[in-house]
Amino acid sequence: MDRGSYLSEDLDEAYVTNGDARAALVARQVRKIVTDVDRMRALGFCASVKHARFMTRKFNAMGIASACLVGDTPSEERRQIRHQLRAAELRWRLYGGHLQTKVSTFPNSTRSYS
Repeated sequence: MDRGSYLSEDLDEAYVTNGDARAALVARQVRKIVTDVDRMRALGFCASVKHARFMTRKFNAMGIASACLVGDTPSEERRQIRHQLRAAELRWRLYGGHLQTKVSTFPNSTRSYS
């Protein structure tokens, strides 16, 4: 392992196995900060594929329409997710397997982004 890197198992333990409270906290903070969640479109970069799938399930269960996009997502599903985000049918598009975890929101929800 390279110095300064993380073990994906450790990240999954922190963000997925023990992640219910953290997922609820993220959703609460989004609802607190974003003036209209029903118009929001955001990208979330998760610590792992498992984390991205977990957050997608949690957000959907909390009424925040979300989709997960990872390396093995089929091309047709990728196109569908991109279309749903552009059509404002989705609020979050979550990516897994990236080096950092963060959320990006679009400043103008009337524009289309891919």
